[in-house]
Amino acid sequence: MISSFRTASEQFYIPSTNIAIDELMIKCFRRSHYTYKMPNKLISRGYKLFALADYGYIWTFTPSSRLHGLVEIMQQHDLINTGLMVLSLLQKLPKNRKFICYLDNYFTSISLFSILRDLGIGACGTTRLHVAGHDFPQILRDLKDLKHYIP
Repeated sequence: MISSFRTASEQFYIPSTNIAIDELMIKCFRRSHYTYKMPNKLISRGYKLFALADYGYIWTFTPSSRLHGLVEIMQQHDLINTGLMVLSLLQKLPKNRKFICYLDNYFTSISLFSILRDLGIGACGTTRLHVAGHDFPQILRDLKDLKHYIP
């Protein structure tokens, strides 16, 4: 059923230039190796998906599970799993158009943005500087620290 829904979404909806990738939960209280329990979230228990969305419509997605993790991602490039998942989703987009992808700090890294730039995909995202896998140059760290001292 999940494959049919994804195929229909990709076939019948055309994403605009501005797209976003984020995680989402589908509520399910059943115990399973495929469900997550996240007590601080609005939907605290269920299936976790990573989706490429546009204007509230999901264009494509990849499921995740506690047992298998992100099973549909390619294993290439020098990226952490979340970066590989973003790259996997974005490479499904139509090739004849330009896109700008918006991400939150869970996905953002300079190495991912460099690869996306080489593919002709723009990217914009929030970040946390002191997270493993995020390779931010010292000059960006200094600029962030300097911002706190400007009146």
